[in-house]
Amino acid sequence: MTISYRGTRYSGWQKQTQNKNTIQEVLERTLSPILDYSSFQLISASRTDTGVHALDQKCKLVTQKKVSPVKLLRGLNAKLPFDVRIEKINIIENDFNLQSSILTKLYYYDFSKKPVNALENDLIYYHPDFKQLNINILNDDLSHVPEQVHFSYLTSSTNYTHENCRKIFLCRLQKINKLDSDYYRFQIEAEGFTKYAIRYFLGALFLKNFNQVSSSDLQLAYKGKKHLKLQKKLPATGLKLAQIKMRN
Repeated sequence: MTISYRGTRYSGWQKQTQNKNTIQEVLERTLSPILDYSSFQLISASRTDTGVHALDQKCKLVTQKKVSPVKLLRGLNAKLPFDVRIEKINIIENDFNLQSSILTKLYYYDFSKKPVNALENDLIYYHPDFKQLNINILNDDLSHVPEQVHFSYLTSSTNYTHENCRKIFLCRLQKINKLDSDYYRFQIEAEGFTKYAIRYFLGALFLKNFNQVSSSDLQLAYKGKKHLKLQKKLPATGLKLAQIKMRN
């Protein structure tokens, strides 16, 4: 299944014992009567965090119940909340391994240098300090991001090991073309990400833009040679799981 959702109201993807307001929990509650309460299992390709949105989440549904993909899609979308939608359902082999079939994950982070209107303020992040952002410097800094980044060396986590290094395939900034707007979209594609990696990564670039982190320290952190121990990360507001690329 390919799923899109607006993550604002949810505590992330993964089902939790004490919090039932997650995307997985909502899907399972909706699926259960459609599958006549037979047993089933949902396996996701990515466990998005609280407040993070998705355009292309992938999920494997394992069930013994025979149901038409078309009827299942229609049934789910008729019952799911307004901010969760099934985009597509394909039949796959039982032995298909979702996790091992993932090639890369592409994320967007949308932000604005101007206040955002009420319809988009939970999708595009704005902070008053962003008025001072130098986009030319930010683009230059992105051009110097190495092919491999040790994301955990940017975070406050004490679990900063070389095992958390990820290969980067795309890292760029684009302006969103809207009338009278100052919106930007940061795009990053990698073979995977550690928890909060993108939000700390972009936060570090913004701190460098405001002269609170040096270029040399940033490069050392990328290479796993210095732990910056950053205490702040950007909020989930602007973060979107844009695409999961799979092996054929």
